[in-house]
Amino acid sequence: LRSLLRFARSQGLIASPLEEHLPRFSRYRLSSIPYYLTISEIQKVLMTIDRSTVQGKRNYAIILLLATYGMRIGELTHLQLEDIDWRHERLILRRTKGRCSLQLPLLPPVAEAIIDYLQHARPKTHHRQLFLTLKAPYGPLHRNAPRIFSKAICRAGLDPPHRGSTIFRHSLASRLVQDSQPLVTVAQVLGHASIDNTAIYTKITLNELRQVALDLTEVTA
Repeated sequence: LRSLLRFARSQGLIASPLEEHLPRFSRYRLSSIPYYLTISEIQKVLMTIDRSTVQGKRNYAIILLLATYGMRIGELTHLQLEDIDWRHERLILRRTKGRCSLQLPLLPPVAEAIIDYLQHARPKTHHRQLFLTLKAPYGPLHRNAPRIFSKAICRAGLDPPHRGSTIFRHSLASRLVQDSQPLVTVAQVLGHASIDNTAIYTKITLNELRQVALDLTEVTA
């Protein structure tokens, strides 16, 4: 409304700066509720990907990695071939924030998807990044370039408020909290520097919140 009034004044439709009289409301940190997908919805997104194509093999591995480990998009695009320790079945995740690394178990479904991509879809190039573009000249997958996530979510018939890569990160965090994992553990998996950033996910644990809710007694005159 404020922008509309500014525009109307700039066009000469109104003379007074009415936008200055609109009340301003404070926005509080962590006041929103995280948006996330359920396990069944994530499976629906994965099922929409045609894994018989080169693009599908890559996109399936990307979304499965994000949904399984809650990676940031920058962490995924910077993932190197050397970060997959096949001998010890672990994934070395180098955090884009905090300059630290985290070793996570390389789960069989993720390993199978990566192997399928490496053997049948990844271009032969000198680049060491795991995920590459599929058209020449081949290069690292830019963090802002792919519309992989929004397209897959739309194909699944889902309509969340946001369709970027972070929805898979939120989904993992929400699932861990709903499974009663300690917030410290969730913070370590997500790479949060402060547990306060992780606490926002407690808002979705409705059963636990009901246990601490105060009973409202009827007020009579």
